[in-house]
Amino acid sequence: MDDNTPELWQVLKESYDALTAAERSLVQVYAVLYEPTNRDIARLCWNAAIADPEKLNPLDAKQFASRVKALVKEGLLSQRYTQGAQCHPLLLDVAVREAVRAGRFEEIAQAVA
Repeated sequence: MDDNTPELWQVLKESYDALTAAERSLVQVYAVLYEPTNRDIARLCWNAAIADPEKLNPLDAKQFASRVKALVKEGLLSQRYTQGAQCHPLLLDVAVREAVRAGRFEEIAQAVA
């Protein structure tokens, strides 16, 4: 399947929609980060912007790495051998728009800055 086909976008969108809210928020953080980013930096951003002790506990490095690996395996994040992960280009718009709708974009942007 070509990397930019509407069929691939549909598959990625369906996979994204099937994620838990926490997993979608992780993809959203990577979408706002935009460029390949190492896990430690992305985890700090996620913990600062998304984690809430009453609803969603902060993730330690091992937990975060496990979730990122799963998202890479599903194709929702991509990662080259020597670089950090990044949101799949076809999901950028979807993830950022959902972050805006959910009221998380500002917190993510502040954590990223």
